Amino acid sequence: MRADHAILFACLVCLGHPAVVYSQGTGRQVLNPRSLPPPRGYSHAVVAPAGRRVSVSGQVAVDSLGNVVGPADFRAQSVQVFENLDRALRSAGATFADVVSTNMYVTDLSHLAVLRDVRARYLPADSPPASTLVQVVALYRPELMIEISAEAVVPEHGKSALAREDGTGGTCIPVAERAGREFGCFIVATANIGRLGTVPVFWHLTTFATRATATAAGARGTLVESFGKTWLLTIAQSGWRATGGSHIAEIGPLPVGAGRAYAARYMEAVFLPGMKSRVHRHPGPEAWYTLTGEMCLETPGGSMVGRAGGSPVIVPGGPPMELAATGTGVRRSLALVLHDVSQPASTPASDWTPRGLCESAEAR
Repeated sequence: MRADHAILFACLVCLGHPAVVYSQGTGRQVLNPRSLPPPRGYSHAVVAPAGRRVSVSGQVAVDSLGNVVGPADFRAQSVQVFENLDRALRSAGATFADVVSTNMYVTDLSHLAVLRDVRARYLPADSPPASTLVQVVALYRPELMIEISAEAVVPEHGKSALAREDGTGGTCIPVAERAGREFGCFIVATANIGRLGTVPVFWHLTTFATRATATAAGARGTLVESFGKTWLLTIAQSGWRATGGSHIAEIGPLPVGAGRAYAARYMEAVFLPGMKSRVHRHPGPEAWYTLTGEMCLETPGGSMVGRAGGSPVIVPGGPPMELAATGTGVRRSLALVLHDVSQPASTPASDWTPRGLCESAEAR
């Protein structure tokens, strides 16, 4: 596609901000002429640069097994749809920052306020894409309440929004999508933990010589291969030990709610100094075990630094956060998000801006 063939996407529905022209690093421009009503959460027109076009089919609220997520819950379905869009975009080397147009189909426009709120967590606030919103009688399954398709343009000259951010674009992707990446955050396993009681729980990390050894020992927990070792990752009470293997760490207590059902997401993170996560939040605690290097976590309450050989870092669910690799060496960590099973493990947090406390820590 040549530069003089830039694509213009016009918005067909008006959902409200001052009429301005935005330009960002992707090379695209968003235009909101003052002769049109002010848009809210979208742009009237987007001029995209020459580049590789990515078309994402309509995504609905189903998980990787095809099960509907959040029946009769419009917010839960909306979040799942945007999570599915994110996965599809990243599989093509793009992110929401590259999206130039969306088509949204809902079965009930009375949920518009919820849709706007969820959408704002994922799409760039300063240069949102053009958008069409349509109410339909029904989607392909009766339980479904929303479907969204997207068009993205990855710039021909320069790098995509994903490539401009180190590794995995500041978020975590399934390890199956690693595709040779050395740096980034990779989801190595997930596990249903079930309903937790009133007894405090901890994250136990145990290593075994081989996976076969761990399996033969009847190890309780989740086995993963990471950083050249076989790890058994277990959520249990303080003092728990696996039969065989080497107990490496006991991290906790983890701040969870009694009587609530949880799932664990385990991740491997490899960051160069200066690499950051996106601003995000979790519906449950996150904890890190740092093998090498140093990390700094900023939340509205301040900052925490974790180093190899030092105290683990634990943050409760709810607050927005930004994680950065600090120090001088490569930061390698295993991470746990213990999240409420009724909610996604992670969502973007557009309602908070970090103060740069971790940058100050790095400078010191």
